[in-house]
Amino acid sequence: MLEIVDVSDPKKIFEFKKRRDLASGEIGRRCSVDRCNANLRTFGAGYGISEMSNNHNPEPMAPTQLKVQSLSASAKRKAVDQQSERPAKILRSLIDENNVEVLKTRDLCNIKKNMYNARRKSQPRLPKTLGKMHLPGLSLHVLPWLPACLASASPCLRYSVLCINRTSPYNSQSSPSFESSQMRPLKHNSALPSGYLLPRAPVIFPTTTGMQPIKAALLFFNGLFFVGGGGLLGLALWVGFSKDLDSMFRLLPTSLPHPLLYYAALACAVTGLLCSALALISFFAMASFNRCLLAAYIFGLVVLLIMETTAVIFLAATPHYLGLEIDPEALVDTWQRNYGVPGKEHYTISVDMVQTKYECCGVESGNEFSTSWWLLRELAAPGLVVPLSCCRQEPSIESYADPIPLNKTLCQDKNPESHRHARHTQGCLKSLRSWVCEQVTIALNVGGGTIASQLLLLLLSIMASVKLNKTSHR
Repeated sequence: MLEIVDVSDPKKIFEFKKRRDLASGEIGRRCSVDRCNANLRTFGAGYGISEMSNNHNPEPMAPTQLKVQSLSASAKRKAVDQQSERPAKILRSLIDENNVEVLKTRDLCNIKKNMYNARRKSQPRLPKTLGKMHLPGLSLHVLPWLPACLASASPCLRYSVLCINRTSPYNSQSSPSFESSQMRPLKHNSALPSGYLLPRAPVIFPTTTGMQPIKAALLFFNGLFFVGGGGLLGLALWVGFSKDLDSMFRLLPTSLPHPLLYYAALACAVTGLLCSALALISFFAMASFNRCLLAAYIFGLVVLLIMETTAVIFLAATPHYLGLEIDPEALVDTWQRNYGVPGKEHYTISVDMVQTKYECCGVESGNEFSTSWWLLRELAAPGLVVPLSCCRQEPSIESYADPIPLNKTLCQDKNPESHRHARHTQGCLKSLRSWVCEQVTIALNVGGGTIASQLLLLLLSIMASVKLNKTSHR
């Protein structure tokens, strides 16, 4: 830096820094303040000025700023000269020497950053290949076996895979043969202790000893787990859009705001998403051998297992709390209050579908329709005693939405002897109970299979975690 005092105002001091060497032998300099156009040319050791453009756009630097710059330059120089001293100690000594009274926090941060950058530039770059290594006092023919020796001497290098290729530039003809002997003592003038034995052959320290079978099994079963999660999502979509299941579940009396099918589809979707997400976490954990991801995977599996086990036990032990245990009296009352009533069209379609599909009539018998709102409020068509879905249908046509009975007259006859050959006399209660038991069995089987697969995955994950912990503390 070259300081020049303004002639008109001696308190103003301008600093010019070197810009470039000119062809004429002069040195081009410019103002040290950013966005300032002032420049000059100097020559000789006495800094003679041959040309000067003193049109300063900003104001010159204040004395405090000059002190801060001088302090920063001194700190960088001392930081390079005294590599072992703490930056804070160097900075305190310079502040006391220069009698700096006002120093902002931002200036301190900038000075410390400049000291760090100066020290970093003074250090040599780390070697990226074995050929660029320079170890004083160690012969070149020792370098091919140096990583194995260091790994044997220091447990901090237990994760490194140390394998030196025989085509290394140090494996020349002058180097001792790999097959000459298995071990060789070091010379006394080497950098390692006297009598230390170096292995001749390359030594490999694998990071995951015994992990390959566990990893393969865990990846395989997690692939199946991921596919199972996608299958549960597909099952949720099928259950949610199945009209027949929706019609059957609407007949079951429940205190919930929505039919049971809605909650079953929602449970399948959530379980499928969780299974797929956990499978992806396991893939990433085993690919990178990340213990944090593996711990998160095990925690998610445990939480999912607790939820599924609770749901399966609750479904198997207390199905009546979910509305899966049919009460005949409640079902009869529901049919009589809702069948054929305006605004209950979905329930009416469900009753017609069950009676057509299972060839039944009413809950226990067709006589229940005589006291239903459908007849008492005269909502039925003239001449109907029971719904047309209670009549025997044409063999080629089985439509519950528009039933076509074989003999409508005999079907609607009130005499049991006359209508027993044209009307279904058996109630639908037995068929409904069989269907509910079948659905509960399917749900329990699916839940039990999912729990069994997750227990296997949990066991494999715990084994992988234990193996990783043993490897890291070996």
